[in-house]
Formats: sequence, C-alpha cells, structure tokens
Amino acid sequence: MPKCLSQSLALLARSFYYAAQKGWIRFDQYSPYKRFTALLQVFRFGLWKALWRITPRPFGAILALLSGKDRYFLRLAQSPTPVLLSISPINFTSLLHLAKAGYYPLSAEPSSNTLLMPIGPGITISLRTHQSGDIGILKELLVDRDYGNDFSGYRIIDVGAYIGETALFFCSQGAEKVIAVDPAPDNVALAKKNITQSPYAERIRLFDVAVAASEGEMPFYLDEGNPQTHALPTAREDQAYSRAKKTVTVPVWSFEQLMAHAGWDEVDLVVIEYHAAPEPLEAHLKTLGYRVERIKDMLMTGIIRAEKANST
Repeated sequence: MPKCLSQSLALLARSFYYAAQKGWIRFDQYSPYKRFTALLQVFRFGLWKALWRITPRPFGAILALLSGKDRYFLRLAQSPTPVLLSISPINFTSLLHLAKAGYYPLSAEPSSNTLLMPIGPGITISLRTHQSGDIGILKELLVDRDYGNDFSGYRIIDVGAYIGETALFFCSQGAEKVIAVDPAPDNVALAKKNITQSPYAERIRLFDVAVAASEGEMPFYLDEGNPQTHALPTAREDQAYSRAKKTVTVPVWSFEQLMAHAGWDEVDLVVIEYHAAPEPLEAHLKTLGYRVERIKDMLMTGIIRAEKANST
C-alpha cells in the first residue's frame, strides 16, 4: 500500500475513533459499522467457498451478519454434527479468512463460547468467540502474517501477550525462548491454559504484569466486551468500545525490570502492542540498537516490531 494512502486511511480511522471515544458513534463488536465491515469482507475477499464449507446454513449466516445476530451453525472437524455457537460478526468473517487459508475449527464448547483452533503442527489454541476479538487476532497472525514467519534461534519479548497466541506462534516458527507479558486476569488465565497444553511450555515464560515507564502498581481498565482493549489509565475516557469498564490493580514493571527477571543479556525481537502515541517508545528502542517498524497504526492502536540490528 502506498505510504500516502496508508497515512490517509490512518487519519480517517483516527477521526472515527475520536468520535467513538466521545460516544458519538458505536464501535463495539455488534455496532452497525462492525457488521457492515464484516459483511463487506465476504464480498471483497471472496470468502464464499469458505462460507459454504464452514456452515451448513450460509444464507442464514449472511442474514445474521446483516441483522446483528450472533448465532451460527459451524461444521467442526471433531464433531459429527454442526454446532450452534455465539460468534461476534467480526470473529465470524475472521473465521472465514482462516478457513480459506486452511485453518478449520476442531471443536467447540457452546456453554463457554470457546472454539479450539489449530495454529500449527501439533498446536491448538482455545479462543473466545463471543464478546472478544480472539479469532480476528488469530487471523492477523496466521493469515496476514503481521509478525513475520521465521524466528529461528530468536529470544523474543512479547508485551501484550493476550491469550498466548503470539508466543506459541513464535515458538512454532523456531523461537528459542519467549517472555510473554500481560496483566489482564482473563487473558492471562487463557494464555496459561494454551501455553501449558502446548509442546512449547518449556520455552515460554508468562508474567502477569504491565510494562510502563515507572514501576509499582497501577489501575488497569477491563473492557469485558472487548478483552483485546484492556488498557492502563490512558484509556479511561475511551468510549469507543464500551462505556462500562471494571478496574483492577496490577503490578507494573519497567522494561529494565522485565529484562532483569528474564535474565537475558540480549533480546533479538521485541513486540509491543501500543495505544495512543508510540513515538517515545520507538525512539528509545532505536537508541538501544533496534530496527523499529510499526506493523499497524490504525484506530489509535498498533504494534511495534523492534528487531536487533544484527539479528538474521
């Protein structure tokens, strides 16, 4: 994508996001905007064949997207009959993207709205299908390949580890060790389950802390409808996704403190999810000898990928 077009799209997205922050428009999982975006993807990316393969009721699925319903029948590899599951619109189209790329759901637990998905040879991951962006995030990882493909021999710090999907992906692509960091209790609980049940449990260390400029404790805001948007206090007035947030107190480490706990002299790759302005963090990483790039910069959030200059 040309740089000027990318910048224009980012500016437009920030304008929408600002309006959503103020509560002028809805931006949550079931908003008209999200439903329209989800339906548009079916046409834009040619997801019809995946739609017919993954559900026995494709037209019902299209109607559900149009009407904002969240109940879909899915064909599952380990189930003899289709299973009815609650799935948010954007998660459903992300599931179609994954199916198109050859990743099909294995099984489901309708009572907890969780889905078991393969992410590599011998690796599965539990995802929340309702009131979350879990499947969409997995699509960015496996289909869009936002993080890359080859991490052979790397030591990686993953700040914003979410449910462990990136840490497991890094290991499946050759990473030697991964430090995974996330302070959200719900995300950490699922990350522990996913990592423990994987063949890479010995390679991954999970710390349930936040990382910031200072150390100590801070309030952490939980958006129960969108666990991917949990954040430190800067997002307190953010109404883009939900107006009802819970607060928990979480331990906060500086990056230096995290490195001390890791016991590593050098880190090959640092991946950080950011909210708002990432420029100071980018500048700091550059002074430490990292090549820094933003993988995405949309809707006031994005990902910083910082690779050591001598890494291959």
